[in-house]
Amino acid sequence: MATLLARLDEMAASGACQGIDGETLVAMCAQEMVNHYEDHPRLMAAFHARSASDPAAWGDVVRDHVKLADALVMLLMQGEWPAHREDLRPALTLAVHMVFAFLGAHSLHRDSVPDMLPFAPEALIPEVTRMITRYVDAGGAR
Repeated sequence: MATLLARLDEMAASGACQGIDGETLVAMCAQEMVNHYEDHPRLMAAFHARSASDPAAWGDVVRDHVKLADALVMLLMQGEWPAHREDLRPALTLAVHMVFAFLGAHSLHRDSVPDMLPFAPEALIPEVTRMITRYVDAGGAR
């Protein structure tokens, strides 16, 4: 997580994503989020299970996820969105946290409930992209 966070922070600070179409940028970030969970499912499950039994460790997990979500939102804020929205940051923040919640649950339960996802992991990228962009474009945070 620290490696991913450092990479996202560096990208946001460099302005490398400035002006990229919002949907394209969401797809790039969705790929990072899905890969983050898909690359190490058992490690993620073990980490969550251990952290859940230790309140101090769980607090660290929550803080790390907030940092990661903030870094993703900073990148997404650099994108070009169809209309200026004053509530773009909270909308993107909620969308990113919803995706993390789903991917975390999937990592925890993928072996015990293998049919939890009705599609292959690679199909998850366009679905996550569609969920975030439609929510943001529809003004869902109003």
